[in-house]
Amino acid sequence: SITAWIVFSGLCLALASAGCETAEKECEKKGGECSWKDPGGDLEKSVLCREGKWGEGEYCFCGYCWVKPKPCEPTDNCKGECSNKSPGIGWIFTSYCDRSSGCKCWTKFVQPKCFPDLKCMFNGGTCVEIPEGKPIPPQVGTCKSVDASRRCYCIRKGTGPTIGPIEIMPN
Repeated sequence: SITAWIVFSGLCLALASAGCETAEKECEKKGGECSWKDPGGDLEKSVLCREGKWGEGEYCFCGYCWVKPKPCEPTDNCKGECSNKSPGIGWIFTSYCDRSSGCKCWTKFVQPKCFPDLKCMFNGGTCVEIPEGKPIPPQVGTCKSVDASRRCYCIRKGTGPTIGPIEIMPN
């Protein structure tokens, strides 16, 4: 009944405020603190703080164990930035550096310099930037650029001048 639930909830809350010593000690061993609300200071939720055993007497929740996240270490399989949170705008999550600690590999998204229109794509074209003075092969569509000074052309793949290796922007 609802009355029993209210009494049980009240008892549980009373126990939670007075009887969470074990959970608080376990959380403190991890360098954290039990709290229902974020205590601030770059702490993250780790596990639930709880007392008792399910099916044996009272079983109550005492909030969450908030801990300072373990610093992320760079790994060989991450070519970008290794962090719990995104380094900022323009970074995409690509893999985990260390899944157990929540460390993610973030890679800077490099915006292409030239964008093909539908005609270019349907004709098997690709957008290339051709430097001033180089010959322009026959075009099979149109390419646009966010920078009007770029010389972007849609040419059939394999017909344009060799422009060297792709340049990747530094982080």
